[in-house]
Amino acid sequence: MGIQGMMRLLRTLFRQHRAESDLADELQFHLQNEIQNNIAAGMTPEEGRYTALRIFGGVDQVKEECRDYHGVRFLEEFSQDVRYGLRMMRRSPGFTVVAVLSLALGIGANTAVFSVVNAVLLRSLPYPDPTRLVRVGQQVTYRDVSIPEYEFWKEHSSAFSSMAGYRGSGERRLSCGTMQEWIKGITVTTDFLRVLGVNLALGREFNSEETHAGGPQALILSDSLWRHSFGSDPQVLGRAVLLDEMSYTIIGVLPRGFWFQEAADVLVPLRPTGSLGDAGANASRCPP
Repeated sequence: MGIQGMMRLLRTLFRQHRAESDLADELQFHLQNEIQNNIAAGMTPEEGRYTALRIFGGVDQVKEECRDYHGVRFLEEFSQDVRYGLRMMRRSPGFTVVAVLSLALGIGANTAVFSVVNAVLLRSLPYPDPTRLVRVGQQVTYRDVSIPEYEFWKEHSSAFSSMAGYRGSGERRLSCGTMQEWIKGITVTTDFLRVLGVNLALGREFNSEETHAGGPQALILSDSLWRHSFGSDPQVLGRAVLLDEMSYTIIGVLPRGFWFQEAADVLVPLRPTGSLGDAGANASRCPP
């Protein structure tokens, strides 16, 4: 039913008595016209009326068919059911409370389940060209991917236009002046953000020197951490902070709403030691 049909239905509902009267007058007009045609064709008045009623199938039946066509009958029956249900609920308040609570719990549970399914399965990734992003890793051994393996894949793979690695670093303690708090971080390779197609809100990405052992220690803040711990200060770039008692320099701020698998407060560069954490911890972009 389109908008015009809905508006016509609402007008009919609000003018129901007038609509019923108009419908009765119209049916009587057509019935009388058919009777006159039958008399003009040589029938007696009784025969003409009987034949016309037989053709119409009964005035009341035609009225019901018109109500069904315009949807009025459905809404009338629905309103009657609602009024009957409200009367029964007033008569049984205990049953009403149980029914309302059950309905509220059911709606809440369905909403929670849908939120999870939508976030994990239905909603597309918040990056440009999300259908070109894939996650690759060890499918057979289920072990961590080593740095040499990642570098070999990146150098020799022809299936992807670019490749980046990451590793979850868990909770870490961030200190800056009198501010101290526990945060979550992700350790990433230099081209991690470029593979995802994400541009920083402030600053720059990691360079090659910062991913080498003994190179400068740098980190990138999340938008939420930048706002609530650093007061949205645009001069935050270049400021020194302590991360697990080690000095790091803030070089950038992530865009608002950025997330990767889970919320991360900071990104730090991945050094060529250890592994990439969970098996398959590689984000790759397929060629167009």
